[in-house]
Amino acid sequence: MLPLTYKTIEEIATQWVDAPILKVDTLYDLEVWIMYTRYKRELPIYKFYFDDPEKHQLYISSKTGEVQQYTTRRQRFYAWIGAIPHKLYFPALRKHTPLWIRTITITSLIAFLVCLTGLIAGLYRYYRQYKKWDLHDSLPENCLEVAPRIWGMVLCFSYHLDLKRSYIAKKNTSVDRKDTYR
Repeated sequence: MLPLTYKTIEEIATQWVDAPILKVDTLYDLEVWIMYTRYKRELPIYKFYFDDPEKHQLYISSKTGEVQQYTTRRQRFYAWIGAIPHKLYFPALRKHTPLWIRTITITSLIAFLVCLTGLIAGLYRYYRQYKKWDLHDSLPENCLEVAPRIWGMVLCFSYHLDLKRSYIAKKNTSVDRKDTYR
């Protein structure tokens, strides 16, 4: 096995992308593309920028020489308009796992209450309009009004439960919790 030097890591990087290396950053802290705490033990991580049309970025551990992340400009763009805002994966917030979980919990609770309020207001409006609970009069409109609200409440609640379940499962593992949840 080759000794792990910067030159060795650079050779690993050139095997991944057939393009010249534009620049290299040495990361001493987590960033949005390497956000999980498991990456902390790999720091410092070399971030290679490639001069190709797809603008590849490659993250390689300086300790093991293993590739940690590999992205293209397109993947980063869609992550910024999709997964990152959806999961609130902003680095300043995500680095503090307990705060991030509290934020997710509070926002999902607010979304749940908004859906519930909309559902109650819609049912109340329906009742006031028809003065009865006969759902057969306008079944398609009722389904279109009620179903998305119920679906939204289910999503908020299930996301909250999944987040709590995964956090509790990680908390009960034998991994050193100080390292995992900072």
